[in-house]
Amino acid sequence: MGKIEIKISANGEFSWVLKGFQNTILVTSSLFKTEKECRKSIEQFLNSNQELQFHKKVSKHGNLFFEQVDKDGKKLCKSKNYQSELALELAIRSLKTLTEDAPIVSTF
Repeated sequence: MGKIEIKISANGEFSWVLKGFQNTILVTSSLFKTEKECRKSIEQFLNSNQELQFHKKVSKHGNLFFEQVDKDGKKLCKSKNYQSELALELAIRSLKTLTEDAPIVSTF
């Protein structure tokens, strides 16, 4: 099981991260002006995981990552970097398991 942490930045904007095994950050959200918007994004992520789209990309350093977008194309979160296509695919598949009953914790 994973854990979702809500954070607040130095400029007062909110974001969330999904942590997996050994507290590894797997995905990081976009920034939101309010905590309410941030929590709405989390709920959308948790409740619509099957319907969301994964856009696979390559970083400027050649690492693979994915962005998850909603049905309107709005970016919800970005994954960490992966060294191989297989690792990237496994990460995408593991999201359903990691988010099942994941607690949401505020860190501020």
